[in-house]
Amino acid sequence: MPGARGGLAAPSRSSETGGAMSETWYIDDDSQYVKVIKEAPVAQVVLNRPERLNCWLTGQELEIARAFEQLNGKEHEDVKAIIFRGEGRSFSSGYDVTELGTQYWEPGEDTKSRPTQRRRLHVDAEGRNVLRAVFQSRKAVIGELKGYVLGGAFEFVLGCDILVAAEGTIIGSPPARMVAAAGMSSSFSILRLGPALYSEMMLLGRFISAEEGYERGLINRVVPLEDLEETTQAAADLASLIPTDGIAIHKLQSRLAYNTLGFESTLAASNMSHTLQVQQRLGEHDWNLFTERRDHGAKEAYRRRDQRFRDAIERFNPRGPII
Repeated sequence: MPGARGGLAAPSRSSETGGAMSETWYIDDDSQYVKVIKEAPVAQVVLNRPERLNCWLTGQELEIARAFEQLNGKEHEDVKAIIFRGEGRSFSSGYDVTELGTQYWEPGEDTKSRPTQRRRLHVDAEGRNVLRAVFQSRKAVIGELKGYVLGGAFEFVLGCDILVAAEGTIIGSPPARMVAAAGMSSSFSILRLGPALYSEMMLLGRFISAEEGYERGLINRVVPLEDLEETTQAAADLASLIPTDGIAIHKLQSRLAYNTLGFESTLAASNMSHTLQVQQRLGEHDWNLFTERRDHGAKEAYRRRDQRFRDAIERFNPRGPII
């Protein structure tokens, strides 16, 4: 159920909705990680941890799925478009690095014992349900990207219909630098990124800029940061001019097309392959999340991880970004 409504003020974003009543609520009143702002026919799903670049703690990402599920319910049939964005200077840096690797244990459980495969599969399936909720929304979904769009956040925005990004936005998959990555739905990721870019990002661990994303056909518009909100709102307003049934039929047809190309089947396959990826046998010189974080702390550990890639990435793609 939605959290308490009315105690929050909507941000000052321009809108052409003609003065529609605005409602704001949290998906979870305790964590307050995901905020929903509704000003029909447009709603916003907002990641709300700006002091940490909107990264999420274990389980908080599931609030994203709940937000999209709510806005697709009967109570919100007056919503035609959803803007998916983050508060502050970034969309999201993904999973909180201080907790990464601990998500398979129940709260209070002894982390020295190995979690069961059943538990791993359950947790991974829940994460993939977030992508599914964004992707299968019957509303038009516009992703508003800025700052960093990394890891799971990068995967989730692939489910959007339209992506608008601020100049200089950095997009990538840090997990690819630890265990290699295949994407939450590999066929879908290949279709969205293209085979060449998919391999560079998921196998070589390369990040891209919004500008390159635009050149590669991933991003619809790249604009100065000061124009980002207005451009995203314009996309939502355009979608809102389409009949509600028309949007739903378009979404159903396009999603069926993606499914014939393997979205659901590779989503299920990646649920199993991720369990194998995170249980790899690492060699003596391979970067190890747990020992690096134990010995150096999270921030320094990830800096050391990225430093290992910097020289080769600069030689491979000097146009950058070199991260």
